[in-house]
Amino acid sequence: MNSKDYQNHQYSLLKKLTNAVEAPLLNTSLTKDTETHIRLLPDSNLTPGLFYPSSLQGIFKAHPQTIQALRKDLWFIEESFLDLNDPAFCSSCSREWDFQFWRLCPFCLKNLEKK
Repeated sequence: MNSKDYQNHQYSLLKKLTNAVEAPLLNTSLTKDTETHIRLLPDSNLTPGLFYPSSLQGIFKAHPQTIQALRKDLWFIEESFLDLNDPAFCSSCSREWDFQFWRLCPFCLKNLEKK
């Protein structure tokens, strides 16, 4: 399955999710099929694990480790999906992250473990 097919499959699964009162979790009437791209500029003087806005729209700065640890296939639909966090723990530096966004710990670049 190629990347676009995988994304379409995941999107169709998300549209089926409901919240605690059985209402759709994803409001498809408000969702637009658009892609937003942002650029991340590496800056070694910044703290790992954080993103800093740039003066230019759609551009953020981050420590190179942060960029390396971030999932490359992120997609964000609505704030209600923040409830679907997938807790992860870094046993090396004892920090907690979310598998939705990170593939490695942005502080030490070690593999994350399911919490």
